[in-house]
Amino acid sequence: MLKSQLKRIIKSEVLKLNERRRVSKRSINEQGTMPNPAFEIRMYKGFEKFGCSFLMNRGAVIADQLSDSGGKGPKWMSMLRNKIAILRDVAVTSGCGNLPLNV
Repeated sequence: MLKSQLKRIIKSEVLKLNERRRVSKRSINEQGTMPNPAFEIRMYKGFEKFGCSFLMNRGAVIADQLSDSGGKGPKWMSMLRNKIAILRDVAVTSGCGNLPLNV
């Protein structure tokens, strides 16, 4: 039961993400880069397999990359911030609550 509900949530969220990207493609190009659409799917699948701790660990890794981004450009940093925003959305949607990431 829980697995089928999670699959429906994943499918729904992917459809919403694709629609948001189509609608706001111009603003995304102006603001920076968005992660590959597969990123969000991988986060849902990782949550399905490992739970909330998976999202916390991925968030910590990305937050570390953002803080250590030294010579990386603004688009790289924008992409990392967008990944964290997607992770937070996945966590809230999956019932983990808001991730306490210091970003």
